[in-house]
Amino acid sequence: MKKIIYYLIPCVCSLLIIGCSEDDRLIENTEDTTLQDIRQLTDDFLKAQDKITIHTKAIDPAIAAVDIKAAIDSYNNDPSDMDSVYADGIAASGLASSGVAQPNPGSGADNTGNPLDHAGKYHVDILHHQLTQKYNYVAPNGVFNYDRSAEVTRSLLVMYGENVSQSNSHTSSSFNQYYNQLRQELQSVNNLLSEAILKMRAQGKISSLESQILHSYFTMQEGATSLSSYIQYSIQVEQMVLNSSYSQSTKDFLLFTMATARHDFNYWNPYGV
Repeated sequence: MKKIIYYLIPCVCSLLIIGCSEDDRLIENTEDTTLQDIRQLTDDFLKAQDKITIHTKAIDPAIAAVDIKAAIDSYNNDPSDMDSVYADGIAASGLASSGVAQPNPGSGADNTGNPLDHAGKYHVDILHHQLTQKYNYVAPNGVFNYDRSAEVTRSLLVMYGENVSQSNSHTSSSFNQYYNQLRQELQSVNNLLSEAILKMRAQGKISSLESQILHSYFTMQEGATSLSSYIQYSIQVEQMVLNSSYSQSTKDFLLFTMATARHDFNYWNPYGV
């Protein structure tokens, strides 16, 4: 009897291992399927348009690119400290747009299906507030001040009902240093976020899966001939991510990035169609 039991134990263990391996493969296959679907959607959107480069768009790509990249960097540093994420992204945009005529806030970019859509909405709402009503406060005498920008950002987040840590991720000095490095990084890739994403992957800051998805995502944005086509595409990709088998942390990162990008490009393309 003991011999039979000893024989069965490794068999049962083998079955459990096989079962786990099959589950792992099923998850991997599902992830691959979603990635392929996103790539196919990207190709379909690009084929449906007359491709143009981002440099011919109605906005300076350096403004939106630096804004979104700063938010992504800060989110990767600490996704739990969202008020610092807002502060860094908004400050980068405020600094990049100094001396540039401010746009009227765009509309029609909401995606109620994205649970992190509010991140993009807060981002542009606070940005617009700073660039208009509070611009002299955050940039007295034309000199941008990160601490003042972060203060305005946090006060509005509190008004929106968000919890804030009241601690800045940067000082004005360290932010200026980071901003200069950020601009150099983006200039090295012609302010193309699709290429900046590949660099982040090479530096080990994001996963291969996240890199592949966001590379496709920003490639479509850069090739879009209209703002509306990009927004339509973004909403469809966000739904694919939401319905995927990706880890919650990956979903949150992708959905945050896409919500921020969608609202931000909409803001800087107020007359886009």
